[in-house]
Amino acid sequence: MVLTAEEYEKARERMVKTQLVATGVQRYSIIERMGELQRELFIPEEFKLIAYSAKEIPVLKTRFLLDPMNLGLLLDRVDFDSIEKVLIIADSTGYVTALLADLVSEVVSIDSTESFEKNVSSLMKSLDIDNVKLVEGDITKGVAKFKPYDLIFINGSVQQISEGLFEQLSEDGKILTALKKPFISQAVFQYKDVGNKTQTEKLFECNVSLLPEFAKASKFNF
Repeated sequence: MVLTAEEYEKARERMVKTQLVATGVQRYSIIERMGELQRELFIPEEFKLIAYSAKEIPVLKTRFLLDPMNLGLLLDRVDFDSIEKVLIIADSTGYVTALLADLVSEVVSIDSTESFEKNVSSLMKSLDIDNVKLVEGDITKGVAKFKPYDLIFINGSVQQISEGLFEQLSEDGKILTALKKPFISQAVFQYKDVGNKTQTEKLFECNVSLLPEFAKASKFNF
């Protein structure tokens, strides 16, 4: 079964009403952009029918497209009027990259998945997006070459974040992600205070899958 462009458009409208507005997403820029951008372009053929479902969509073995509600609520906490440059981590599909490219001056996006740069570059060109830099590499290290960043968005939940990522933030920059707990995740901002101590601003509970690269090593060795 293949949906028509009109059917996808109606699905986006339902997503905006039931998964964004109804759950508390308030920033018009986020609502408008998520209502415009075609999610179906960013996922494998076998999942296009559920492109606007309320669940995470697996796109690769360790990558996924966040569900609209949690993604919308995360981005809703960001004042994009004060953001110039963003680093996006683990956006293998390019969906979040395309979303934020319309909201900030410059986006740097990194992933380690195969053909990430080639595939996402092709999508950006098809959408006439030209303010994005794509990097293939170790996502735990970020992209120091293009720092500083006003916002680093980690597209998934984490158990630990390397000091190297904090060092890539601008003076008032923050990392936006979800901290993985035993039964649920906690959406947070993390940043360094004037004493270089890590501060955590708790936002809301969410259900976001863990990125294995950001998992804590097991305490047990056999």
